[in-house]
Amino acid sequence: MASHPQRIVLYGVPTSPYVLRVRLALEEARAKYEAVYFDMDERPPWFVEDVNPVTRKVPALMYGGQEATPPETPAADSVLLYESLVLLEFIADLFPDAGLLPADPVQRAKARLFMSIVGEKIASDNALWITNRDDGSSLLQTLETLQGMLPDEGFVVGEWSIADAAFIPSLLFINVFANSGVGYWVKLEHGDKVKAELESPRFARLRKYLDEWKERPSLKAAWDEVSRP
Repeated sequence: MASHPQRIVLYGVPTSPYVLRVRLALEEARAKYEAVYFDMDERPPWFVEDVNPVTRKVPALMYGGQEATPPETPAADSVLLYESLVLLEFIADLFPDAGLLPADPVQRAKARLFMSIVGEKIASDNALWITNRDDGSSLLQTLETLQGMLPDEGFVVGEWSIADAAFIPSLLFINVFANSGVGYWVKLEHGDKVKAELESPRFARLRKYLDEWKERPSLKAAWDEVSRP
């Protein structure tokens, strides 16, 4: 486990793909960290008042502060950060020896470009699908675009990077929703369509990517599909 002079506390919801992004990066860095979980529908007052009063969303991360200080009362000398893609970059900077971003500037730019597309498109397209406001066509098109950016072998830029941590949680949850036929508190009207497409030759490379991911210790440590929605 990689040691770091400053304390790291991750706040979130176990079933959030955005929290999973950060957990994967921390696990890949072999970082020592604490995880504080709660129900998103019943966010504790201390979280929205003291940890993330700006967006009130998860994940959030506390960096620094005394070990003896309860995570519910962040120390004055700690730093509070949020937004999952920002946190991925922060963790990559905290643990440069972990290789969470490529050393080559071109490959780093490609990783960040991929993350940008994931951040801009996946969440919005997925939200439309799991609330039955879209038949999944927009989501499938975005997934096909991202699949086309993958190399023939390996991860987003060949070697694993935080671009993969940004992408795989959404892909995992999309598969869970498609296989269960249940979206965001509703029965999916187009779950079978998305499921059939994801299992078709159209997404052969994406399935291979997912299979390679499932062998990584970080995912085995952070993801338990049985407990997901």
